[in-house]
Amino acid sequence: MESRNGDGGAAALGCPGPAEGGWPTRSNQDARSLAEGKLLVLGRPGAAPEEHRRWRRRAGMIVSGASWVYLVVVLGLWVFLTMAGDRWWLATVVLFGPRWIYAVPLVVLIPAAWSCRPRLLGLVLIAAIVVVGPVMGFRVPWPAPAEASAAAGAFSLRVLTCNTGGKSLRAGALAELIAATRPDLVAVQEGSVRSLPATTWPDGWQLQTTVASRYPIRKVEKLGPNTFGGYGFITRFDLETPGGLVHFFNLHLETVRHGLEPMLFHKRRPWTAAPELTANLAVRARESAAASAWVRQVSGPVLIAGDFNMPTDSAIYQQCWSPYTNAFSSAGLGFGYTKFTRWHGIRIDHVLAGPGWRCRRAWVGPDVGSDHRPVLADLTWVSY
Repeated sequence: MESRNGDGGAAALGCPGPAEGGWPTRSNQDARSLAEGKLLVLGRPGAAPEEHRRWRRRAGMIVSGASWVYLVVVLGLWVFLTMAGDRWWLATVVLFGPRWIYAVPLVVLIPAAWSCRPRLLGLVLIAAIVVVGPVMGFRVPWPAPAEASAAAGAFSLRVLTCNTGGKSLRAGALAELIAATRPDLVAVQEGSVRSLPATTWPDGWQLQTTVASRYPIRKVEKLGPNTFGGYGFITRFDLETPGGLVHFFNLHLETVRHGLEPMLFHKRRPWTAAPELTANLAVRARESAAASAWVRQVSGPVLIAGDFNMPTDSAIYQQCWSPYTNAFSSAGLGFGYTKFTRWHGIRIDHVLAGPGWRCRRAWVGPDVGSDHRPVLADLTWVSY
């Protein structure tokens, strides 16, 4: 019998052997490939790891560049919103638009940095903090001083404010929230506290149109559209509390919607409606200036609550309302969105406190059917 490894085995089976050009050898294959110019780089021993390293370097450079560009863009966006929001019509559109879209690149950048260049994770993390914090408005509460509640003459108030406008308001749900949280002061906008079930209010509560108070209301004074030139209002209530007279202001300021809606009707050329938005900015700025000037005329404990129709990074807010402590900004956790659309949420309802107050806690209440969420805050008066 012929050998299994010899040419005779092939001949016995009727197959041509290598001498007859039948079996290609490795040397023959390489020679043929070289002759045809088709020898692949990856065919050489050790070429695949080198090509892989080259690919990782290229990918790392792309991820590094993208990470730096993203950081610069989000930092610029933060400055743009703070400096131009509610000053220039285009920045105002961005100010009131959805901001979650600026976090979408993180879905790609984080795993890409982890895979290609892990040391970039710190850079991406800084960008993520800027987006989630200053741009999107995530808040972390600052601990209140330990002596705030123990100071001599200190007293506390729990405030609840809610824009109750809209046909879907569930008065029973709001009444249940009031019963569960037991606020000392309730303020509503676009509605009346008297529209809630009578059982909502314990005996002895004082009811005005837009405010219900556990404590006696000694004086009521209102500024309205005739003063502002817009559609907003601000009402002052002097409350007789155990700690003395407290000046509480319930307000509802002009909405930016009157300036943004014309742009939605001009979908092909929205910039043609820029004059309407610019005029709306002027009305809102004038309104807030008049309202804040009126608040500054009083002395003693001051609280302000209501629908401001602007986020805290609005230039109008910064100019007129930043001297006061924003309860959720100082003692809230999360984004605190109080107004929701189909696309996004935004925090435009606020509780503000003047000098002498310490905010211990602030939170956004559940959906009660209105297009706004209630805002609650626990405040302690610690100094006169």
